[in-house]
Order: sequence, then structure tokens, then C-alpha cells
Amino acid sequence: MVKLTLAEQDFNAPLPLTPLPGIELSHQLAFENHDQFSFQEGLYYPLDSFWLSMDPDISLRDISSIYKSIVSNGYGSHDYLSNNQKWGLYVNHFQSFDPIRLSPLTSGVNRYAFWQLSWIPGTNQFPYQEGVMQLSTDHALSSRVHQLFTGYASDGNQYILTQSGFGTQDEGWYVQLFRDLNQGDRYNFGGNVSQGLVSYAKETPTDHIQVNMELASQIADFNYSIPTELAQVNSNQFYVAPSQDQDHIQKYQFVWQHSVNDRHYFTATSQYQTLDLHKNQAHPLDVKTCTSGGFDDGTLCLNNVALVDQDLNTIIPSSSSRTYGSLLNADEKHYMFDQTIQFQKFDLNQQWLFGMTGSFIRTDYDAQSQLATFNDKRYAQPLTNNGSQIEIDGVKSDSTADAVISSLTPVDLKSNSSILSLFTVYQSSIYDDVDAYFSTRFNGVLYDVSNESQLALTENDINAYHHFQRFNPSASIVYHYDQINDVFGSIYQYNQAPSLLALYCSDENEACYWPKAFFKNGSLDQTLTQGLRLGVRGETKLYHAGLGWAMTTHIEKHHDDIILVPTDWMKGYARNVDETRDYGVNLKLYLDMEKVHSSFAYRYLNATYQSTFTVPTVYDPNTSQNVLPGDAVPGVPRQMIRWNTLYQWNKDIALTSSIIGVGSSEYYGNFNSNHSQNTTKDLSGTYQLDTLPGYGLLNLGLTWRPNRHLQAFFTIDNVFNKAFYTDGSYGQAPDPATLPFTELGDTGSGDVQGIKDPQFVSPGQERIWRIAFKLAL
Repeated sequence: MVKLTLAEQDFNAPLPLTPLPGIELSHQLAFENHDQFSFQEGLYYPLDSFWLSMDPDISLRDISSIYKSIVSNGYGSHDYLSNNQKWGLYVNHFQSFDPIRLSPLTSGVNRYAFWQLSWIPGTNQFPYQEGVMQLSTDHALSSRVHQLFTGYASDGNQYILTQSGFGTQDEGWYVQLFRDLNQGDRYNFGGNVSQGLVSYAKETPTDHIQVNMELASQIADFNYSIPTELAQVNSNQFYVAPSQDQDHIQKYQFVWQHSVNDRHYFTATSQYQTLDLHKNQAHPLDVKTCTSGGFDDGTLCLNNVALVDQDLNTIIPSSSSRTYGSLLNADEKHYMFDQTIQFQKFDLNQQWLFGMTGSFIRTDYDAQSQLATFNDKRYAQPLTNNGSQIEIDGVKSDSTADAVISSLTPVDLKSNSSILSLFTVYQSSIYDDVDAYFSTRFNGVLYDVSNESQLALTENDINAYHHFQRFNPSASIVYHYDQINDVFGSIYQYNQAPSLLALYCSDENEACYWPKAFFKNGSLDQTLTQGLRLGVRGETKLYHAGLGWAMTTHIEKHHDDIILVPTDWMKGYARNVDETRDYGVNLKLYLDMEKVHSSFAYRYLNATYQSTFTVPTVYDPNTSQNVLPGDAVPGVPRQMIRWNTLYQWNKDIALTSSIIGVGSSEYYGNFNSNHSQNTTKDLSGTYQLDTLPGYGLLNLGLTWRPNRHLQAFFTIDNVFNKAFYTDGSYGQAPDPATLPFTELGDTGSGDVQGIKDPQFVSPGQERIWRIAFKLAL
């Protein structure tokens, strides 16, 4: 039988995150999520479990405490050496079309390499290798074809892996060398043109010591989704460029796990990281010549206020442009130290666990926006004045007023963040068939931000000190009906502090341009989540088949939930909502027969707002949408299914299939489920506000193993090459248009021809195929 897991684990990925890329979230999205298997490209799973998880797992990334966005996990395979196998060669070749599938509310997919270690307390098992993920870079501006080759060989104690990638942005060799010694020492060296890894491990009967060092660089694209109008013309097009994050990472880790005796265990992990992140992001701006305020002729205004440059002078360009925008250049440097300490004590009928985790982060952030224009391909090009690029440093309300800060004003700051968690868990067998768990956790977050800019405009708007803390109790009980069937329930509570980015982008009267991290200090409350979860799990024999199941139901309330309110394209602010609620059911069934192995997962999730509030209507400027209790939280499909099956046709051939189904959801930005018909801004037609349609996908595979030495397999995903969207969001369709679209009729002169429908979508992955071979002697 397949080992049972709780059903909700098949759909829920990382813990809730505040929905904004930037300081704090940049490294969280890049590192926390990959540890929890959210964003993985080319991960190599053991072949033992490959066929039952061959499809791209449909998972959920929690954006705020409740808003979730669909992503697809990467996948692959890895073979490990058995005791009777002296050396093997594994060859993997696949071709995939991989467009970026992101909404404007999410950070880019970060592709990088990593090494995962796991530890099972109370046993001697310590599996060194779980997988290797190849560094891959991609540009949302190109539709490249990615090809990958992997191979390894081993003589039983030395292991060599090679990997090469070919494509527009992904070239070079990846090589790793492993060395195991009889005394328990292990060396690991790896690297390619973009990543290097060195580690050493020492294993004794009572201790495990691990030292890791990783150096890497990566490119992450956070391009916009595309307008629905453009999706019908060219689904692989982009909205505006550039939109890129170029990162350099250094990671140093020390792990010590100590067994005092067979009932006492101590674990300590220390990690130091440095991240050097460089962002480039373009934003279209509705810049026009000022018509009031007493400014000189030709002065540029944005929203009826004049832009000022780095000398705090108003801006009069040497020549007029059809389009204007800003080009953000931002540098983030993070210095992070993480420490975990955990002590476990086992007795006959009870268990204690004590521990703490702490993260201490120093961040230097510097960003400025340049005035730019867009060419016919929608690439931002900085404007110059007397040979110098023009910065946007602030705004003036009239010719005699002083310049003041704006959301485009340069930022130069330092922040110190301390995140501390103290926890304890007590487990007791109160009866032979009943176990009870009680836990407490204290979470505390401290932000200290200081302004480093010499620009007087920001003097009183950056310096700030924020702290959040909460004591969270939880309790669970498990009733063991027999040795393999359980009934369980739990009540729980946790708090989530707002990120620095959310705090500094929480003024509804002056929204931020994303992904710029800071505008000015604001105020938000932390989110408190309280929930109840009930479930059953077990297995039985049904005739000649093994049947397993797991089902949970839950209800959660989120107080002071943090949502992101878009006010324009890639512009918006964060705010609290008094209460949101979600409830649902997760069901998973397993069937294990002689020739058939199958698993079926179903999830129902109903997420709604439970308070009344008003937010701007992004698709109709200067109007508002009233949200009432019961309105659906956008971006959350209510139903999802996944059905995987392996059929052993004969001793040599096995067939695999997977069916994925995702229900419809509301476009993000549609907070009150409005589905009205609206007139375009230029009065030339109408558009219908709709839901993001659901979709179903079929994936098929075949494996052939004529003898114990050779194995080959073939997979094809999205068999029918179905066009589908993984995410949808509202933006503005301004009048007049601010971005030229030759695909929609722009000729490069006269009035700009742009989008008229404010609905934007993220196309899903087209058909991909893969062929692999394995030779073992």
C-alpha cells in the first residue's frame, strides 16, 4: 500500500505569505517555497514514486491568508543505486514549451539549483539524496524550446551526475561528484556556469554533522499577464518590457543532529545567506502636458501634478513622445542569519518537543525610476536631457509649490528584521486508542527601518519601527479505531505579520508601483487565523485490492486579513479586511491492485469575505465597488480534482494517465463578483466581465522494460494541446491608450491603439513530451 497522507497536503503548498514581491518576500518566495516544493523546475523524483506523481501537481500558493493562485510544479525523475547494483547510466531527454504563466499580483518563477536533506528522528535513516534541480533561466519575452540531458554513473560508493541544458537562455554543463566513505564521511562537489555547491557530512552512531556552501546566480521574470484581446492574437506575447530580476546568492549552512540516547534528540541548524537582487521593471504612465498649475508650456504632468527630476525641476522633454512610462531600477542586498534549535524527548506514553526558530535580516534597498518612452515593441527606453537620463524624484501641485514625495520617488534605506518563534508540543496517550496533542507557539516580528537617502523629500516618510507578536495555542486529538484507521480533529490558531512591503504600500490615496518595495511608512494590523479541522484516514482490503482513504473538512476565519487592491496595471495598495472565511473538504482515495495502481484527489474550497468594505474599481477609474459578506474571494477555484493511474499491461509494459480538473474562479480585482457588460472607454464597443474559465487536462505515459538492464519511458502532457488560463486579473484599459499594440492595429503614428478590455490572463502550458532511458548493469 502507498503510505497515506492527509488529503489537504496534495493541494496546499507553503504557509501564507503577504502578496507582494520585494524586501522580505523576495527571498521567501525564492527559498521558503522551493523547500516546500512550490516552484520546482526539473526536479528528479525517485522512480519508485514517479509514475503515480508524473503530472504537474496542481497546487496552491497562499498569497495572503486566504487568496490563492494556481501554479504548476515541475517534475522529472531520479534513480538511486540499490544494494545489488554496481553502476548505472540514466539518460533523460525532454522538450517543453514553457511560457511564463504569472499574474501581475505574483512574483516571478525563480529557477535555481538546490539540495534537499531529510532526517527521521528515532531511526538510523538519513537519506542523503532526495533530488537535484537544475538551474534554468528563461525570459518571458521569448518562447524558447528547452531541451535537457541528464546522466549518471556510479561504482557503488562514488556517484557522478552530469546534466546539460540547451536553449536561448539555458546553456552549459552541470556536473556533480559524490564520495561516500565507509567511516560515514561524505563529500559533495557540484557546479555549472551559474551555480556551485560544496558540502561535507559526517555520520556517527550519535551525531550527524553537515556543512553546506552554495553559490548561485539566477534570472527571474515577473512579466505581466497578457490582455485577453492579445491572447486571441498571440498567446505568447508580453505586455511590457523589461520585467526581470537578476539575483546572486550565497548560502552557508551548518547542521548538527545529536542523539543523546534512544529517547532524547537534539537538533541545531545555523544558516547564513547573502542575496544580491537586481530588479528592472517598466510601467506605462498616463503622462500628459500640464494644462493648469501655472507651469511652463510643455511641462509633463501625471494625474494633474507635474513630475520633477533629480534636480527637483519640472520636466520639459526636448521632443514629444506618443507614450510615456517609468523604468524602475532597484537593488536589494540581504544579509540573513537563521537559527533553529529543537529538543525532543520520548517516553513510553508521551513526547515533548521544545524549540525555537529565529531569523535576523539586514537589508539595504536602493531604487529609482527613470522617465521612459515605449517603442513599437513596448520596450521601455529611458529619456535623456542634455545627455543625462531623467529620474522621477517627486511631484509639484503648481509652479509655486514645493516638490513632495510620490510613489516614483527614489528610495535608499536600511532595514533590520527580527523574526522569532518559540514553540512547544506535548503528546500523550491518554488511552490505549486515543492520543492528544497540545502545542503553543509565540511568534514575534520586529522591523526597524532607517532612511539613508540624501533627498529631503523622504526624510519624514521612511523611518519607522514596527513590532507584532502573538501567543497561539492549538490542540488535537486522534482516535485509533484500529492499527490502520484513525479519526482526528484539531483546533488551531496562528498569526501573520504584514511584510515591510505591505506596510510601506498601504496608503489608498497614493498607491505603489510594483515591484518597487517602498513608498512611505504606513499602518496595517497583523492577520489572525483561527480554524477547526476534522478528518478520517485509513485503509482496508476489498477483495484482492487494497483501498486507502483520507478525508478532512475544515473551517477557518481570518481576522484583519491582508489583501492587495489593484488600482491600475501593476499598481495598488495593501489593506486589512475585517474578516474572511474559508471552509472546504479534501478527499483522497487510493486503489492498489495487482495490475492497477490509482489515486484520486478532490478538493472543495469556499472562500468568501465576511465583512463590508469598499475598494476602487480598477477597470472603471473614479468608481468604487462595494463588497458585501458572502462575496467570493477572487482567484480561488472552488473545485479541483486529480486522478492518477498506472496500469501494468504485462511484465514489460505499463501505461500511465493523469486527469487534472480545475474549476472556474473570479478575476483578481473583482471583489464583488460583478459580471456586468461595460462600454469601452473610447465608446467603440462593449466588453463582458466574466469569470476565469476552468479547465481539464489529460496526460499520458508509457514505460517499457524488456529486461532488468533496460528501461524506457515516454510521457506527453496536455495531450490535446488545450489552451487554458491559470490566472486572471483586472487592469485598466485607459483612454487614451498608453501602450501601442501593433497586434491590435497600431501603426506607429497618430493615436495610440491599445487594449480596450481590462481583463488579463496567464496562459497555461502547451503540449510537452519527454523520452527517457535507463541502463543498469
